[in-house]
Amino acid sequence: MATFEGRFTDAASLRIGVVVARFNDLVTAKLLSGCLDCLSRHGIDTTESSSQLDVAWVPG
Repeated sequence: MATFEGRFTDAASLRIGVVVARFNDLVTAKLLSGCLDCLSRHGIDTTESSSQLDVAWVPG
């Protein structure tokens, strides 16, 4: 099994997309919250007006 590790060295230049399933949103909303918290701690702008981050809610 391959393991990949990385670092955010310059988060200002990154554009990130997060895909979240609408199915079982009680679970996926909490996963999204944890994801946004982690990205925020690494310097990614996670505000609603951010051009650096897109969140897509999809069926499934």
